[in-house]
Amino acid sequence: MTIISGSELWNIIILVGAVQGFILSVLLFFRKQPGKVSNRLLASLIFLLALACCNLYITESGLYEDYVFVQILQQVFPFIIIMPIGPLIYFYIQSLVNSDFRMNAIRYRHFYPVIIDLVPRLLVWIFLAGLLIGIFQIEEGPEWGDFIDSYNTYSDIPRWLSITLYVLVTKRFLTNLSEEKQNTSDSDSLTQARIRWIHQFLHAFLAFQVIWFIFLVPYIIPSTRGYLLDNMSYYPIYIPLAILIYWLAFKGYLHTQLISSETVTIQFPLSSGPQQIPASTLSFPREEAAAYIGSLKKAMQEDKLYLEPSLNVQAVSNHTHIPPKTISYILNNYEKKSFNEFVNEYRIAEVKRRLVEKANEHLTISGIALDCGFNSQATFQRAFKSAVGVSPKEYLSLQPQKSA
Repeated sequence: MTIISGSELWNIIILVGAVQGFILSVLLFFRKQPGKVSNRLLASLIFLLALACCNLYITESGLYEDYVFVQILQQVFPFIIIMPIGPLIYFYIQSLVNSDFRMNAIRYRHFYPVIIDLVPRLLVWIFLAGLLIGIFQIEEGPEWGDFIDSYNTYSDIPRWLSITLYVLVTKRFLTNLSEEKQNTSDSDSLTQARIRWIHQFLHAFLAFQVIWFIFLVPYIIPSTRGYLLDNMSYYPIYIPLAILIYWLAFKGYLHTQLISSETVTIQFPLSSGPQQIPASTLSFPREEAAAYIGSLKKAMQEDKLYLEPSLNVQAVSNHTHIPPKTISYILNNYEKKSFNEFVNEYRIAEVKRRLVEKANEHLTISGIALDCGFNSQATFQRAFKSAVGVSPKEYLSLQPQKSA
């Protein structure tokens, strides 16, 4: 009977985690609607974690010493790509809470720090190119290798900081969003299951960051690094990472199944009662949708419901006699915006109108915003800059002299 040693068991756990991560990341990435953007962001995140586990397995299992092509592959291919993980976490959560979320050029800038991960491999390519053209000598290889090893050690500091900061920023984003939804009571756009998954997701990464920090401190100190790696290698960080991959892969994939099966209750004018219809297949005739949209716009333009700070989907439903779920569905799928975005458009337009009126020059920008239906300064500033592209103060400075 063959007895598996401790290191062999750890290697098996890491290998299984990597393989599972690769398989499910592919399934998620190529999964069709709904949730295509969030699926691909989660798939990319899991893939990068699996790639890191694969790198350690190659090193610790003996493959690196046994096969020359594996040595070459590990030297020239960037297995450790960690800097994009923080932005992926942030944008994944945003895509879950905003059905209209899309990646754009500004958001892609968050991934520029990936150059920190690519530097070691770029140095290898530069050295190999220098060997070919005679600039460098093979005897210089160990010196380059020592520099790359040292760089890899200390580059873990910005990697840890990046993920930690993005997780904290994401939690702050959710806190602000929660406060905004409490003020508007617009809770229909997020199911309890999705909210629960979001919090579990963030807490899992926070727990992993704590484990990584405990490992990182002695790792970056020269006097303790040797003892740490000689006795435990990288297992204290990669075993939790493999477990995180198991959890993310299964829970994340099950969550996409849940999104696919979510239903919304729609009251059709000619139906005898509410109908449970899959959100992914529900649609309205264009004329019927236009009628609903017309009623919603009339409630804002003529009845000025947006001036009420506590306005929510139910209040608009009571005013227009359109079921709340119908309002959310119509706005999300025909106007391509959330309920809050729809209402805030009218509030922002009213703020812009009042800002240039001479009669209001004694009022502060915040005072005008509150009079126009915004319930907090932070919500107003965020909504205004998102819609207009500049802050309220910058917008005001660009306007001509106020009219009477």
